[in-house]
Amino acid sequence: MRTIAFSVAIIIILLTTVSIFSQEQGRLHTVRRGDTLWDLSAFYLHNPFLWPFIWQANTVKISDPHWIYPGQRFLIPPYVTKKEKVYITRIPEEKEELKKVKKVEAVVIAVPIVAAQLSYKGGYITKEKIEEGYIVESEPKNKENLIANNTVYIDLGENDGVQDGDIFTIFRWGRKIKDPETGKYLGKIVNILGKLVVNKVVENSSSAEIIQSFDIIKKYDMIMPFVPIDIPLRTELTIPESPIEGRLAAAKIEGITIIPFDIVYINLGERDGVSVGDYFEIVRKGKVVSDTGPKKKVKLPEIIAGGLQILRTSSETSTCYITEINGNMDIKPGELLRLKGKGVETGKVTEFEIEEEFEEIEEEEEGIIEPEF
Repeated sequence: MRTIAFSVAIIIILLTTVSIFSQEQGRLHTVRRGDTLWDLSAFYLHNPFLWPFIWQANTVKISDPHWIYPGQRFLIPPYVTKKEKVYITRIPEEKEELKKVKKVEAVVIAVPIVAAQLSYKGGYITKEKIEEGYIVESEPKNKENLIANNTVYIDLGENDGVQDGDIFTIFRWGRKIKDPETGKYLGKIVNILGKLVVNKVVENSSSAEIIQSFDIIKKYDMIMPFVPIDIPLRTELTIPESPIEGRLAAAKIEGITIIPFDIVYINLGERDGVSVGDYFEIVRKGKVVSDTGPKKKVKLPEIIAGGLQILRTSSETSTCYITEINGNMDIKPGELLRLKGKGVETGKVTEFEIEEEFEEIEEEEEGIIEPEF
């Protein structure tokens, strides 16, 4: 267990949330274009990982959770949260004056500049051959739709160097993407479906448990070794020293209206000086319009159509999420992007370490010391 060094008295208030489903009547949601069970779970249940509960509550209407259709009406299971304040106190005996401290409402801690799970779930574009194995069977056999906690079998075993406890990313290839400026082939989208952990290894296969599912997982979906993502700690964005411009190459989901928090990909990457946390404006050049005066024609100012932030980078491309869209702007691939804010790195944390930290906090709750009031 990692420990934290304290040079002064520190009181941390941890808000733990106990979540339960009640038996009360839930709400109804009418599906709109672009909706996913993941998004509905994030909006209504405040946790996208709870999407299987919405699926299970509407199995009569949802034959395949990967496909839901505009006009369908889904029951959203009721969700009740109970918040409790938990205090952790460490006060050195020699600091008598600090014993007067009664209560601290909040502390500032270092957190990732972007959401770790969103960085991982967003996938990326690559030209490389990354698949190392496949899911070849499930338990029970031939289970059609696989989600977290389901048991699966993979075609990698002792002969492939696999060991108990190894973690793999489950993915599926998406469509090919070309650079909207040059027409150059950038690669194919890697759609991240979830994670599995190996729990029993034999000669040329292994048993595993799905520990995360962002989407429905199927037999013969591909796997590759899980590699934690380095994410800079939160810091203020600064004005960039040199301008960087690029183009929005593609949206993760093709053919839908792009809205805030949608995943998109751009034709800029590490070789262009782009890094995780950088903020880009979506810029539209000012139009040239007629002028009845002596100028005849005038050019209008640029329009800022929206913004996006970098979640993950590779050599030539980056994965981003839309932070905002101004007005009723219809954002499409090919939009001009301009770097607006550059992060100054103060340290890094991996997506895997963030998960471990939450686990450790939960383990320590029973030994908490409450301050006297």
